[in-house]
Amino acid sequence: MKRRVLLFALAILPLAGIFLAARYAATRRPQTITKAEFEARQAASAPLPTGEFTEQSGSVFTPRQQQLQHRVRGRGWELRAVSPDGTRLLAQRKSSCQAAILDAKQARILLMLAALPRAACERWTVPDWSGDGKLVWFQADTSPIQIFDAQTGQALWSLDSQSTYLVSSPDGRLLLAFDTLGRDSKVLEARTGHEVERLSFPFQQAIFSRDSRWLLLEIQPGQYKQWRLR
Repeated sequence: MKRRVLLFALAILPLAGIFLAARYAATRRPQTITKAEFEARQAASAPLPTGEFTEQSGSVFTPRQQQLQHRVRGRGWELRAVSPDGTRLLAQRKSSCQAAILDAKQARILLMLAALPRAACERWTVPDWSGDGKLVWFQADTSPIQIFDAQTGQALWSLDSQSTYLVSSPDGRLLLAFDTLGRDSKVLEARTGHEVERLSFPFQQAIFSRDSRWLLLEIQPGQYKQWRLR
């Protein structure tokens, strides 16, 4: 009897392995979702308003921040983006190719960032913060994207890729680097730039779920998918 049970177990183990592998492979393929599901999860993944800030993109300023904008312009600075917790501002001075992090209440300089690449200063750049507010970056269409430590101002690493967009996970642990043609889309460790995994299909828009475990992707207008991260 025991021999029969053992032989039966040995016989079904390969089948069980195939079944589990198939289930795992299914979760590694992009799963189709409806537009309503995408928009609902997109809204749930948007950053929560903090204090007097109500922006969703990090580049929309309240009336108070607009007043600070006029003040810092007199010193040659432009306010570019608000930190996720609403306490700091990312500013750029193109004339001297400088960038700084300012206090959000008085626009007082907290720290200067390491020098930006010259090409990033000659053209207007798109700055952003990581989801946890510990990293910042500037990206321009003619220069590598430079990632900085927002607590020390030091340059950490750069992404030498043109026409690439960066999206941060809410916990700040991961960055999605992609272009809309799907030529070079990959998930990276935010602090090191180490590649975690690569996506081999094109998409036009992407956000992380709030728990940072899924990517929500707009493949093309009217077509949406979700991708489970490893």
